Amino acid sequence: MTLKVTAALLIKSGKVLIAKKTPQDKRANQWEFPGGKIDLGETPEECLIRELREEFNIRITVDSLFTESLYTHSAGQILVMAYFCTWTSGTLQLTEHATYRWVYPTELSGYDIVASDAPIANKLRNEYPSGYIPAH
Repeated sequence: MTLKVTAALLIKSGKVLIAKKTPQDKRANQWEFPGGKIDLGETPEECLIRELREEFNIRITVDSLFTESLYTHSAGQILVMAYFCTWTSGTLQLTEHATYRWVYPTELSGYDIVASDAPIANKLRNEYPSGYIPAH
């Protein structure tokens, strides 16, 4: 069975938001694009809106699908759907992460990105070699 999850590519001033997992998480201290598991009956877009509200206390709009990445691990497969998103309101407050950073795509290689998000980070670096992501 394939688990379907979403990843928000939240863009601000040409940079993308990444968040660091807490030391208690099974992927402790690794970085990820915010998002999460799609609930039964939920669209990927609804999932992203809910997850960003729960994890960061912000409101977003989902703009467009950037890419999908299929990751295989010992327990099965994870399909990660990465969407460009826009922050529309709220003050960013962490509820499930240790910290966050706004980084240019070219800086992503300096972070220990979770394996399921690594292909997304690589695609961002390849498609935006100038280091700046334009608005979507």
